[in-house]
Amino acid sequence: MVIFFNGSVMRGEPLHGNLAGTTFLREAQTAVEYRLFSLGGDTYPGMIHVGQVAGAISVPGELYEVPPDRLQAILDGEPPHLYLGEVKLSTGEKVRGMLCEADKAPLYPEITHFGGWRNYLKLLKKTPAS
Repeated sequence: MVIFFNGSVMRGEPLHGNLAGTTFLREAQTAVEYRLFSLGGDTYPGMIHVGQVAGAISVPGELYEVPPDRLQAILDGEPPHLYLGEVKLSTGEKVRGMLCEADKAPLYPEITHFGGWRNYLKLLKKTPAS
């Protein structure tokens, strides 16, 4: 199964080891139909589908081939409020990906305007501690 990931399990990120036994396919972008939130104290992104509305972005991420025997272990490593759902890519392809429960996302800080998880983390590191 091909799955789109856009957060802490991507290459170079702290939880990439959770994808052991999968195959990296390529970098990818979603269609311009999503918003992002920071879950778990800046540990995970939560992506929700909002459609083609003002403020939606194309979320950068990575595509992986996930063998059926690895899927449950990966899902078990995800935080509450995330689930495997349909994600539309910029190419028009539809794949599976980690989405946030839309009713829970507003409970967390919105980070859409940063343009993606890695951009958010880069800017977060540059912000002086208060």
